Amino acid sequence: TGVCFELQFLGSLLKRWGVLAQLSGREEYKAAKNQLTRRRMSRAQRENMEAIAAAMFEQILGAISKGRDIPRETLRGIVDRSPLTSNEAVSAGLVDGLLYRDGVYRAIAHLVEEGEAAVCPSTTPEAREGAC
Repeated sequence: TGVCFELQFLGSLLKRWGVLAQLSGREEYKAAKNQLTRRRMSRAQRENMEAIAAAMFEQILGAISKGRDIPRETLRGIVDRSPLTSNEAVSAGLVDGLLYRDGVYRAIAHLVEEGEAAVCPSTTPEAREGAC
């Protein structure tokens, strides 16, 4: 479990349609053209994508670890056991509780009534500035 990417390579399809994508790449690790010119991922592109996915996964782990106060290695073990049931997610500390939609609406309304939360349409200047 972790982060993955799915890329579509159109080189064969375009060739079948008589389309020749004429693109150039500066170096081996410049792979922007690959999806239009190749049938599959190159070794260099795979290395890049794996490095990006690993970095994203580490950032996500770090944010969850900090936000939920779960040690990083404990969190990694939880992720390795995934997928979890909803009750397992609560027990692991990944979520605070389980509610159906109507329960979420009631909880939000209660927080707003108590002044612990504000509801701002995402189009307001306050929302764009993070004030809501």
